[in-house]
Amino acid sequence: AGNSLTLSGHLMTPSIADTYCVPLVLITKLQTSNQNRIGLGAPAKSSVWIQERTPLEGLKNTCSPSASEIIMTDSDGISLLEGLITNVFVVINGVVYTAGSNVLEGHMRYLVLQICKRLNVPLLLTSPKLTSIDDWDEMFLTSTTKPVCQVRQAVIHECGKRKTFSDFTVGSKIQQFLKDTYLDVH
Repeated sequence: AGNSLTLSGHLMTPSIADTYCVPLVLITKLQTSNQNRIGLGAPAKSSVWIQERTPLEGLKNTCSPSASEIIMTDSDGISLLEGLITNVFVVINGVVYTAGSNVLEGHMRYLVLQICKRLNVPLLLTSPKLTSIDDWDEMFLTSTTKPVCQVRQAVIHECGKRKTFSDFTVGSKIQQFLKDTYLDVH
């Protein structure tokens, strides 16, 4: 059909996808020598990135061992870009925000963008701004191993500010559609 989407690759079973939740993410403006993959030519993967991200992983281990992911910003520390292994989405007043450039455009990110269109969920390909963190209603991550993963709390490394998320209305709607439509594993 003209409106169908095809996804190839490894997907998790729906029962596992239902349980994915990230208790804590650490947001930082710490930069790698290639400006958090921008200098490596995102949207392409590069084996150099494995070495480039080592200082960021060290930050997590040193400052916040309970963090499940590091979220990188632009060099000004204002605009969210992506996680080390995830794409980042923020919901403000029912509108989904995600970086429109300088990120690896993964399969799950692509599906979430398509699902937003299908479900008429407002979507802006604009990086969420840390300056508006108090307005964020929801935050979720995507990756091949974590299709739509709710974030419970975000911490900004440089100032220690914490934001707790209890709402997952938009994210769960996207998660459910993804599960029902694409993760029907037999």
